[in-house]
Amino acid sequence: MDLSTLRASVERWAGILSSRIEVAQRKVFNSVGLIDTPIKEWYGTTTSVNGVFSFDISKAGFVQILHVDPQPIYNSESFNSQPYAALNTVSLIGITGKVVMGAAGVFKSDAMQAAPNVTVMIKVTGR
Repeated sequence: MDLSTLRASVERWAGILSSRIEVAQRKVFNSVGLIDTPIKEWYGTTTSVNGVFSFDISKAGFVQILHVDPQPIYNSESFNSQPYAALNTVSLIGITGKVVMGAAGVFKSDAMQAAPNVTVMIKVTGR
């Protein structure tokens, strides 16, 4: 194989690989349109203390938070003891929130209570 044939083969394969990589990249949009900067995702797990959880996400180096998804994990078959997670603060360096348990949809002061020792998994999406 001469050098020009080898060069043509390499350029052909580079073009094929480049087009495959472009197809594999997902496109992310917000209310303004396409977000054309790389998207980062941060994942973590912690345990609530007295119903409060927090995550240090400073090492991710976010410049903007696009989405935060906390998921409480608790093994119980009782409907009234399923946990719910709510966010209190979201910043570029940390996330805090609360986990509560109780009868959903019951608007009584004692219906929902802090949920200690609940595992909280979180996914933070940003750029």
